[in-house]
Amino acid sequence: MEKLLQWSTAQQSQDPELRAKAPAPDPKLLAQVLGADTGKDDTTLMKEDISVLVCNDPQISVDDKLTALEDFEILVQNMDNANNISPLGIWPEIAKLYTYEGEEQDEFRGLGALITGTAVQNNDKSQRDFLKIVGMEEGILSEKFRNDKNDNKVLLRSLSLLKCLLYDEITQENETAAICKEDRFSEVKGCDAFLTIIRKLSPDLHVEVNERIVNTLSYAAQNNYTFSSEEIDALREGLSKLSSAKITVDSDDLSTLQKLL
Repeated sequence: MEKLLQWSTAQQSQDPELRAKAPAPDPKLLAQVLGADTGKDDTTLMKEDISVLVCNDPQISVDDKLTALEDFEILVQNMDNANNISPLGIWPEIAKLYTYEGEEQDEFRGLGALITGTAVQNNDKSQRDFLKIVGMEEGILSEKFRNDKNDNKVLLRSLSLLKCLLYDEITQENETAAICKEDRFSEVKGCDAFLTIIRKLSPDLHVEVNERIVNTLSYAAQNNYTFSSEEIDALREGLSKLSSAKITVDSDDLSTLQKLL
């Protein structure tokens, strides 16, 4: 990637000598960056991206690994590719990102949540695969939301992941989605995911994070999730804190939740 950057910078120069001295980039890498057809199918590209992630070769930089994850996220926007995560045995590697430690760890954790959210969004098979192989209790939500550090990007992506796991659109192609909604809500209750995010409500939290929490809870309420008394008490306290600090959230979402109190 560094050679490619040097080459690209040099090609923009008016100095022909500088352009000539620039190291030639790997043609395969150049073709990939320029969007050219590499002749590889998506399954192969998915495996290659994950291979870059798990590779211990010192020549593979942190930026290379992050780029591979970004490419992987683009690939799993396709439902067929998302459904291949389980057969390819990739879910465990994605799950390791949730608690990644090291350089740029928040970027890796955030991408882990983003990839998961993309893969499971309105995708019953991927939702079931995720819950079976990874589960919420071992996932990013509990770990990050109980952490004192408020990294907004990771928090927002984690909330998006939770919403994607719960959300479904009933269509002919996804007619079984409603059947497993109860199972997903049961999983949420079993690992106290909602209680965790409710307790996160605070005037000190970024406004967008508060809004995302309220929106997720509102969606659950509208879809007949049964809040426990402990969750309702915590919700009452959290909303009261926001109100006292004059922190505003979506009025429709707020109205939905106030009916529970």
